[in-house]
Amino acid sequence: GSAANIPFVWVQLKQLNNMIQEELTEEQYDVIIQRLKELASHPQSHLVNDFLDKFRRPLYERQRQVRTGQLRNGVSEAVGRRKTAVAVVKMKRGEGKLVINKMSLQKYFPSMEHRNQVLFPFMATDQLGSFDVNATVQGGGLTGKAGALRLGISKAMLSFSQEYEDILDKAGLLVRDPRMVERKKPGQKKARKKFTWTKR
Repeated sequence: GSAANIPFVWVQLKQLNNMIQEELTEEQYDVIIQRLKELASHPQSHLVNDFLDKFRRPLYERQRQVRTGQLRNGVSEAVGRRKTAVAVVKMKRGEGKLVINKMSLQKYFPSMEHRNQVLFPFMATDQLGSFDVNATVQGGGLTGKAGALRLGISKAMLSFSQEYEDILDKAGLLVRDPRMVERKKPGQKKARKKFTWTKR
């Protein structure tokens, strides 16, 4: 795919200050990042990719070596993380039984969206109903937990067959999503939301 289709993480305010040896305000930083984004979305942006790459990195950076699950006595164990959630996945060949924190998948994740996230590695590799999973997951909300389980399951699958690696990799299932909740800013309601300004 073209560079324009790759999601990027832009340089943080602190890093930018160090790069240019200036103390920028949040407003100045926002303007600079906005200009860089406009430049990146320009049809001719490939001409200045080297310049842009100083201020950004790909959101999903593939680790050189994915830590696959450890296979012992037919059981693969792997760890997945997402936001502040950590999942420990134990997986073996079976008939598709999924137990999360001693509860069924349906009970633990009432939302279909979260359930699909967890099952996505099996769907992508056409292995739905071929493995039994027993997982414990801690921290974060349901979205973080589903993401952590998805990564843990993907890594555990690699212990059974390396041919899954290509499929899982292309589906972006072997890298941790590094996005975290953005912190609330002083003088603002939330991370991005500002207070309503009223003219007195």
